[in-house]
Amino acid sequence: MLIERRVFRKPEMRIAPQLQISPPDLERLKCAQQNGHLAERHQLRVRIILMACDGTTNEQIAKQLNCSRRTVGFWRRRVYQHGVDSVLKNHSRPGRKPSRRREVEVIVMDLLRHSRPPRGNRWTIRALASATEVSKDTILRILRENGINLKNRQVAHTQQPGTAQRETTINHAKSSVIM
Repeated sequence: MLIERRVFRKPEMRIAPQLQISPPDLERLKCAQQNGHLAERHQLRVRIILMACDGTTNEQIAKQLNCSRRTVGFWRRRVYQHGVDSVLKNHSRPGRKPSRRREVEVIVMDLLRHSRPPRGNRWTIRALASATEVSKDTILRILRENGINLKNRQVAHTQQPGTAQRETTINHAKSSVIM
């Protein structure tokens, strides 16, 4: 019976090529490093690129600067693709998703002006939240921003034409009789 022996070799590490940067760009990086006014993350990026220009491997750079090899590789690749300017400034990021706030605000205001709540005679924060499918905190913010207080708000009744004028006249007559 033959026993097969397998020899496991440590995989050879890929070595990134030395970065080739023009002398004016190299001078800009050295000045930026000595300046001392850069944010810490920019200083790290500059050190990574300067060491990569000297021919230092990613692993050695990572050990000396106390960061990951992945970070070193990322910045080496970024400079190769986008140039030295990409090290000295931040790239834009996707950011937060656009909010539906304005759209919800229009719906809430429309509900308050033109409709009655499904239960009860006045809108509550929870009823508005349920009707618009947003959180009660969002409804509260919208109401606050528009200066609306639901506790003091009267229910909007649709009136028949001419009744508003009559009610005003009656209220005015009552107040003049009392005085």
